[in-house]
Amino acid sequence: MGVRGSTAGVQEKGCSAIQSLAFNGESQTAIAAQGGVQAVLRAMGAHAAVAVVQIAGSGALRNLAADNPENAVAIHAKGGLEAVVRGMEAHGSSAEVQAKACEALLPLASSEALREKVWDSGVVALVQKAVGAFPGGEDLQKHGKALLKKLSA
Repeated sequence: MGVRGSTAGVQEKGCSAIQSLAFNGESQTAIAAQGGVQAVLRAMGAHAAVAVVQIAGSGALRNLAADNPENAVAIHAKGGLEAVVRGMEAHGSSAEVQAKACEALLPLASSEALREKVWDSGVVALVQKAVGAFPGGEDLQKHGKALLKKLSA
């Protein structure tokens, strides 16, 4: 994020800060208006191989889209769905990446306008695989199953 955008540690902290600050509609809208979504997506793209950046980025996207359909649509339009799916694909061995990805996709799947696009992304197979691979991952089980239920509604 910004001048020091090339280091994964800075990107993780930046995404975590956005996640923490995006706690209500007003802050979500302000962060999105100031380029927060793009910053998170740049971080996730630049550090696709770094699990902690994917975790923090997915958490930030989740909070930016939670109960905010306009931000959910904007996140999708800017490539957020694809970024989260790429993180899931790159980190299939990380229950935490998978869980945070499912959390990030829930607000997108909650949008009538986006549910079909989330379904068409191939995420269902990824979530089913992750849920099966990590039966003890409580967060993944909770959020993965909630996402699958939302997509099948």
